[in-house]
Amino acid sequence: MGLSPVAFGMMGLTFGLFTYGLYLLGIEAKPLKEGAPDPAKTAASIGALSAFISLIIMAVLQITTSPAAVNPEAAGPVGVALTQLFSITPLMYALLWLTTVIVTWAGWDGRYLGDMALIVCIYQFIFMGIFHYLIGGVYDLNTAIIQIALLTYALAALGFFLANHGKAFKFGGVICIWSGIMTFLLMLFPGGVIV
Repeated sequence: MGLSPVAFGMMGLTFGLFTYGLYLLGIEAKPLKEGAPDPAKTAASIGALSAFISLIIMAVLQITTSPAAVNPEAAGPVGVALTQLFSITPLMYALLWLTTVIVTWAGWDGRYLGDMALIVCIYQFIFMGIFHYLIGGVYDLNTAIIQIALLTYALAALGFFLANHGKAFKFGGVICIWSGIMTFLLMLFPGGVIV
């Protein structure tokens, strides 16, 4: 497939998913000494920031430099629709990660972040249905990896919702780690690192 914006966006997203997953699991949750910065909060915030930056750039690159953006007539309506879908999806997650950076670093009440994540989860399931429709329900290795990754993102958003409402931190952490693994595969195969 070779989608350079996808490979680019997924690299930063892996950092966000892995560091936030470890944060939710409570790994390195305590400062080394009293009064020292909280390493888990620092790592989670930096990871979330890297996810935000790479996803926002991915969304812009996808809508401006992808083959469907450069030559929409050649891509056809389905190619254009897929480009739009894979522009709004990273944009949606970029906004969620930006909110995550702010709420995590500032130590604010995360319930509204959780509510936002629940909306993202619902949107993600709708987008998965649209993707299935646009590809005609025909799956190869790349489209299967994409759809499985999208499912894990929906579950990660659900994990954000639960964790930010004080429940299921381990589920949220584990699903973030699993999403990080799927994101790595998404970067390698549909992203075009391995062809």
